[in-house]
Amino acid sequence: MIKQLNQESILHISTSSTLQSLASFVKELIENSIDAQSTQIIVNFFNNGKEGFEVIDNGIGISTINQKQLATRGGTSKIQNFEDLEFVLTHGFRGEALNSIATLSNVTIISKHKDEELGWKWEIPQEPTKIARQTGTSIKVENIFYTLPVRAQEFKKNYKIEYNKAINILTEYAIINTNIEFKIYNEEEKNKKKLVLDSGLENQNMKQRITNVLGESIANDLIPFEKIQQDFTLNGFLSKSIESGSYKGQTRKTFWYCYINKKPINPPKQILQVMRDIYRQHNPNGNFFFILEINLRQINDADFNVSVDKRDVYLKNEKFIIENIEQIVNETLEKNKEKLKYIGKDGNLDQFIMATTKQTEKQAISQNVAQTDKRKDSLPQQTKEIQKRNSTFLSQLKNLNSQKTIQNEFNQNESQYTQQQQDQQQQQQQQQQQQQQQQQQQQQQQQQQQQQQQQQQQQSISSQNNQTLQFKVNDMAQQKEEKQLFEADEFEQISKQNHFLKENFNNLQIIGQFNKGFIICEHQEKIYVLDQHACDEKYNYEKLINQLKFNRAQLIVPITLKLSGFQLELLIDNQQQINEKFKYQVEITDNCVKVKTCPSYSNIQLGADALLQILDQLSQGKRLDQIEIPQIKQKLASQACRTSIMVGSDLQTKEMENVVKNLTTLISPWNCPHGRPTLIQVQQPKQTKFNKGFSNNLLY
Repeated sequence: MIKQLNQESILHISTSSTLQSLASFVKELIENSIDAQSTQIIVNFFNNGKEGFEVIDNGIGISTINQKQLATRGGTSKIQNFEDLEFVLTHGFRGEALNSIATLSNVTIISKHKDEELGWKWEIPQEPTKIARQTGTSIKVENIFYTLPVRAQEFKKNYKIEYNKAINILTEYAIINTNIEFKIYNEEEKNKKKLVLDSGLENQNMKQRITNVLGESIANDLIPFEKIQQDFTLNGFLSKSIESGSYKGQTRKTFWYCYINKKPINPPKQILQVMRDIYRQHNPNGNFFFILEINLRQINDADFNVSVDKRDVYLKNEKFIIENIEQIVNETLEKNKEKLKYIGKDGNLDQFIMATTKQTEKQAISQNVAQTDKRKDSLPQQTKEIQKRNSTFLSQLKNLNSQKTIQNEFNQNESQYTQQQQDQQQQQQQQQQQQQQQQQQQQQQQQQQQQQQQQQQQQSISSQNNQTLQFKVNDMAQQKEEKQLFEADEFEQISKQNHFLKENFNNLQIIGQFNKGFIICEHQEKIYVLDQHACDEKYNYEKLINQLKFNRAQLIVPITLKLSGFQLELLIDNQQQINEKFKYQVEITDNCVKVKTCPSYSNIQLGADALLQILDQLSQGKRLDQIEIPQIKQKLASQACRTSIMVGSDLQTKEMENVVKNLTTLISPWNCPHGRPTLIQVQQPKQTKFNKGFSNNLLY
């Protein structure tokens, strides 16, 4: 029987989905302060938000008349009906924020409207009282999630991570609202406040605001752009530095802030893809930073009422806007081409099998190694053997019918590495374009010859072996046109979605080795293909990480760093651990930090940028033992690669078992340190049966 829920149950269910984190609490109150025409907003966190927080503004205040509707569901002064959503200019409009916050926590509101003589104080749910105060509003939130015991327990366990996310949200609003002064404090002990973020005074230009909020090093690295159209304007900043590994201490691969009419949003995927494609033309492996502001002249050209946090947006003229973004970004980078800086270009990291084959071939040609007997494994001969194996593998896999999930990502990853290598070659040979064209023509002829060899090889194998590998997957060779960037964490999410847990590696039944490069396994009537090199490389990489120890290098002249308040707070909180683990000895005075010692490993000497990378990862909620410094990661990844089982190595059953077993001991076994997946899942046709004898026909 269907029954109507009571109002209290409905309220708790809806509010628990509206507010999911400390950042969402803070975001709602900050938006209310912005909508109240504030020119100054102060946020006080109590013990990193664990004990609550307070938002104070000097806006127009809340009138006594509106007290009755305040904190009630649907109570808002920003729209009158649903049709008003098309023209709403404010951040808030649903009338849910205060109501939801008051339902999930203890709330105290103190306010005075600009047209009233006295203010008032309301400790919800008690009755309001009259008090004297200045115009503006102060809202204090305590005992967050106390009505949801499980969520409250989870929040208290991860409150520092939640606090960092809240600071990142506040940073977004501080950058774009240049007409408002933001000050963020954290009070870890009573009456001891630390300034975390100071945006500077109101009415700054955007460049000044970026300098105050993100730091001088980032601000000085930006190129402004602007494009005016009839229905919208585009403006923002692009990074001059295109770095491999990190951007100015930011370890996020794509570091951006995007706004529509001064509202922070999650940019449509097409915009991010356009930016990636443009920057890849300059450095295929590079990371970058941009700020994009879209100002629509007609507010109803965007729909903000899409997601709970109002960060997902539908644009009426999205295609036209994206075309203009692509045009202005290309023009800006082209005009400033001489200013662009390419940092850390390496691009010679381990490629997937086909790319590895090409690289081996080039090394063999350049070194002019003569062909010898197969058993001597000379490079040219090894190259041909690997090409034959790969060609056969691709030809046979061509007839397989697979699930799209993991396999598509595997293909995209291979094509991305191949494409990046081609792009780098083009960049390095700009002065030899004619020779390159000739080489490309020769490569096309070679590919045609290889295709013929593939067909011959496939026919030969089919005639010799009664039992052939009868999977079906998408043709990997046809995926080389794809340019979607493969992220390691995406593959991990896909693996979890397919319910393949780390513990399941122990249950894989090994069928055999294929092409001296892949281990074929079966589990619960599903077939898994493991890349023997990627699996062993990840095992060796995590072993090197666990053994990693830095040396301390004393600086003759200390390096002076100007950190934001938030960065300084992170450094103070973790100063001892950073000194012990990463060998950074610092001296802190006010907001100035002097770095006296830096870490070194092998032949790599790290500087102050690595310290900024550490602080950035801490701000993302990572623990110190989870932090990866890009330069060190690259070094260890190369070491792990060289000491790992190679493609072309024959493996005995015991060796294959060890490779698979080692994956269960890893923190993240889903991909190698270069991003290649360790395994893919393919669907086995029902009529196909495998047994141990089958593996003998797979070995070459």
